[in-house]
Amino acid sequence: MSHELAGKVVRFAEEFSFSTSIPLPDGAFLVETNPQYLGLWWGNQKHNFPKKHPLFRQGFCEWKWVRENELKKLWGVMWAHPEGELLEQKLKAQFPSGKQMVQQLPEAFREFAYDMHQDFVECALSRALRGQESEFYERIFQAYQAGYFPCGWSGKWPEGRLVVFAIPA
Repeated sequence: MSHELAGKVVRFAEEFSFSTSIPLPDGAFLVETNPQYLGLWWGNQKHNFPKKHPLFRQGFCEWKWVRENELKKLWGVMWAHPEGELLEQKLKAQFPSGKQMVQQLPEAFREFAYDMHQDFVECALSRALRGQESEFYERIFQAYQAGYFPCGWSGKWPEGRLVVFAIPA
């Protein structure tokens, strides 16, 4: 197990802010920062994402499906590990709560604070159990480290690119 790698995620989450001074992670696709497009994150069509947008031309893959698929893999590793469930509980307790994260976000993006919290927990758990083997969770963490909000996938999973928003400060 790699507690040191997981600890890096915990420390990052404690000091986290959306500051896009770092270039986009390799292969990431920046989508317009518009709250109406946040429906991408949920696969929610009520936000009327424009059909002429490049994501539709590139075969946008529903983010919710990709996340659930990768989470199932992580849970499989966690349940197979003798201390997996205990490790998850310990990691969750180390992170700032979703409630605390709300205060770091502009109002239009606050509904995603609890999901960001869960992203950080899953990234840390993945690192603790598998090191840096999970391309998915490493891409998520890299996006946050660069100051972006991961919100979708463009192309067929696992090929394609991570879709991110730049959250205004």
